[in-house]
Amino acid sequence: MKRIISFGDSFTLGLGTDRKVEEQLFQSAKNRQEGKDKQRKFEINNSFTKFFADKFKVPFINTAVPGCNNKYILNEIMKYDMDKGFEKDDFVLIGFTSSYRDKLPFFPDVYNDNVKSGFQLCMKELSLLKMGKKNIFFWNSKLDKEYENNLNKFMMEYLKFYMVEVFDDSYWQIYNKNIIVYIQKYLEYKKVNYIMFDAFEPALIEIPEFINAKYYWECSKKNIGSFLKEFKDKDLFEIDGYNVGKYVTPHPSIKGHKLFTKELYRFYNEVY
Repeated sequence: MKRIISFGDSFTLGLGTDRKVEEQLFQSAKNRQEGKDKQRKFEINNSFTKFFADKFKVPFINTAVPGCNNKYILNEIMKYDMDKGFEKDDFVLIGFTSSYRDKLPFFPDVYNDNVKSGFQLCMKELSLLKMGKKNIFFWNSKLDKEYENNLNKFMMEYLKFYMVEVFDDSYWQIYNKNIIVYIQKYLEYKKVNYIMFDAFEPALIEIPEFINAKYYWECSKKNIGSFLKEFKDKDLFEIDGYNVGKYVTPHPSIKGHKLFTKELYRFYNEVY
């Protein structure tokens, strides 16, 4: 093994490993960008990617981006290979995020191009819609504010109707299957070894044909969040008050990242 390269969302990045330190680093910076850079450096150096790389005494690259969707992860893998290139003996970690962050092709572009996430941050966040208080658009959306307010009002109601009357999870299963198969086949073609896993929601409800589950940790069974919850230890997660909502699985703390690293290392030795 030459180096570890990871792709994923905030769980893979290391967001929430120590919220107080992350906040102090941001506040002590000269500007917003410097603060974000300091936070990111701290987070990736306390993430399971770093701890996993330490097991093999190799360098690591953590490309994870908070709030991204699974299509973004696919694109980042391809972009990385195009710009930098996977090398012999590279090892890749891929942490899939919530399926519901991906944009729906049957929703209009005027919605998809300005919304905070494709469908919702995660499945559990959908319950917030019933409160009718959440603006679903970016603060700097390109929409005229009057039009945005009207569309926001409509979508808040339409999403409720959609969830009850139209929603069919089989769409995401087909969508995710195709993303996962593509990544697996591409990495096999490049002769790059990998491990896949889910951050806080399952990308697949069951293992479909063509998916190689051998290198997919607890495929359709567990995710990082559910795995850590099994230990019933609050210290495995970020401190209260920082997560996007009480319905969303909190990010792992440094302790949580170290525990998942131990499990990841066990799984690596099992399949490789």
